[in-house]
Amino acid sequence: LAYVGHSYGAQWGAILSAVDRRLKTSVLMGGIPDLKATWIEADDPDLVEWRSSKRREIDYYVKINAPLDAVNYIGHTAPTPVLFQFARHEQYFNEAAMLRYIKAASEPKVVKWYSTGHDLNDIQALIDRAAWLQKHIGINPISPILERRLKSGRRLTRRP
Repeated sequence: LAYVGHSYGAQWGAILSAVDRRLKTSVLMGGIPDLKATWIEADDPDLVEWRSSKRREIDYYVKINAPLDAVNYIGHTAPTPVLFQFARHEQYFNEAAMLRYIKAASEPKVVKWYSTGHDLNDIQALIDRAAWLQKHIGINPISPILERRLKSGRRLTRRP
């Protein structure tokens, strides 16, 4: 059993990884340590403008939800190994928040950075994630699938 979560799912993954010992591993992609990373510290111009008129409400929201912050749990995931995947061009929170999340995490942990945005739509991120899951829970390798798709010229993702 493994957990893979992206963005807010990476925050919930910290909680699950700390309390559910059935997990063999977790992959936390583009997560943040706490709500203040996005709602108070982020420097996205639209968010900065919006929060200037809502500061009291935001502070209250962050405070009452603080018990659910990932940073409260990520230090208790051992012995479950965690793979963190982060974007170098993250638009929703800053590098200091990502480093705070990493620092709070227990060992064993591995951290990977990618030259992409929050969505982590980077083929290397997919390959690294699949290799991690193959190592820890025994999924089949994805390289044959990728190679077939690339040789045939077909898209790597399904169309809706």
